[in-house]
Amino acid sequence: MQRQIEEEKVKLAVQNTKNELYPTNILGGLAPLLQKVAISLVAKKILKKLD
Repeated sequence: MQRQIEEEKVKLAVQNTKNELYPTNILGGLAPLLQKVAISLVAKKILKKLD
């Protein structure tokens, strides 16, 4: 019985890991960083045009 419980825990851990590594989840985590980079690039272009 205990062995079955441990096997189910391992299966659940593997499934959770797969879900976390799914491309949309990875990109979702990168979205705030990408937004900051994009805003920074736009701000630099605007500042160059003003000079």
